[in-house]
Amino acid sequence: PEMAGKFENSEFVYSSLFYGVLASLGTALFVKYFLKYSGLYRASKEPKALCIFSRYPQPGKAKTRMIPLLGKDGAAKLQIIMTERMVEQCSDLKQCASQMWYNGGSRAQMQYWLSKTGGDLNYIEQIGNTLGDKMANAFRHNFKRGKSKVVIIGSDIPDISDAIIEEAFSTLDVDGHHMVIGQARDGGYYLVGLHVSALPLLDAGLFEGMEWGTSAVFQQQCQVANQLGAKLKILPNVLCDVDTPEDIRVFEKATGVTEEELSKPTWSVIIPVLNEAQNIEKTLNAVIQRHSNRDMLEIIISDGGSRDATVEIVETFAQSSSVKMTVVNSSPGRGPQLKCGAEAATGSYMLFLHADCLPPNNYDQVGTAVLMQPGVVAGAFTFALDVNHPDSPDHSTLFKWQMRLIAFTVKFRCKYFEFPYGDQGLFMSHHIYNKVGGYPAYPLMEDYAMVEKLLQKGHVLTTQENAVLNSRRWQKHGFFKVTLINTVIITAYRHFGVSPETLARWYYGPTK
Repeated sequence: PEMAGKFENSEFVYSSLFYGVLASLGTALFVKYFLKYSGLYRASKEPKALCIFSRYPQPGKAKTRMIPLLGKDGAAKLQIIMTERMVEQCSDLKQCASQMWYNGGSRAQMQYWLSKTGGDLNYIEQIGNTLGDKMANAFRHNFKRGKSKVVIIGSDIPDISDAIIEEAFSTLDVDGHHMVIGQARDGGYYLVGLHVSALPLLDAGLFEGMEWGTSAVFQQQCQVANQLGAKLKILPNVLCDVDTPEDIRVFEKATGVTEEELSKPTWSVIIPVLNEAQNIEKTLNAVIQRHSNRDMLEIIISDGGSRDATVEIVETFAQSSSVKMTVVNSSPGRGPQLKCGAEAATGSYMLFLHADCLPPNNYDQVGTAVLMQPGVVAGAFTFALDVNHPDSPDHSTLFKWQMRLIAFTVKFRCKYFEFPYGDQGLFMSHHIYNKVGGYPAYPLMEDYAMVEKLLQKGHVLTTQENAVLNSRRWQKHGFFKVTLINTVIITAYRHFGVSPETLARWYYGPTK
């Protein structure tokens, strides 16, 4: 009886814990989805709607008039940058339901692309044969759902501001205006808004008969509106949309991204070093030999005060290499060194690589393919250790299995949580690096903090190709010690707010 009582008590404890965990998970999921969908519900009740017209950026189909200048991939990348910029800007509008009216792609693709920057954005597919049909359908869609004022804008107007959009909405409140329009410099228009009282004008053909894509559209639209008796207001701001090669300077000025970055992207590989004389030459050879076009590559060595022959080896290597190679001096610490190296980089894309880590073959092509995916802001290579490669020295079977376990857990984290950090070769565009504010100058956890910032802007994908890391640290300290230290460091940083400076003292010791 005594044993039975203990068993029943333990069963009660475990069942209580089990149901407690289920209740906690259920509560967390409820809060998550309540916060997500309550925003959409609130937006649906707003009397104003802003419709952003855009296209899914498929190379060869996006910004086709820019292809002769930028190429298919460059034109698609331009579409990505402009749309994301517009969505981020419009997310600050108050008391307004923002909608993405898309052409090409699927709703799931659009959500994957813009969900992290678009907030409570609603995604609706454009319907109609002409641009006029599609706009008329967008207006009708919103008027039928109780909106009283609807404004449509394109995604390719770099100089538009919240103030201009708010002015358009305000105009529809004043003096019985049916319609507001913003003139583009190329003869088209970048904005059009209607009050619900203009619904009969839609049925009368307000957007029919235009020569879409020509310099006559603005005048034709004003003429049709006047013929139908619409009370029309023209906004004072004449803006430029980015449609043709002549418009590229407007894009460059607004975004800081140059024509060359889109049409002929280059790579900067930033390598922080501190007493890496034994590894650096092997890494440099791999970085150069595994790049598909050495003319489009530069290497930045960020030295944290090496006391061995690291810098001398790099300088000697550079003398016999055709690849541009620069050594910059930094204060010690991986965060300061990465930040210093990035400041010296000129490439369109940047790869941050540890000195004992070897990138995969054609890593530039692999990285470019990842970063061309809409919604992806950064990438990393699959984590692999040299002990599991044919050319590695002999190790015990137990040690090899321990290293496989580490690689498996890292791969799991990267696949399901999009959270690569450490020795995997994080890469991103120069534009995104600047957008998130770059690496923090932390002595430790700089990579963790960087990925946290990147995930606020988009997805971080891990490639199928491996970056191979030297397993020297596990060989020196052992599997259990290194794993325990890493777990304690991450837990202390993430859950208890321990500063990177304190963590660095724990990790490196008081002399670092």
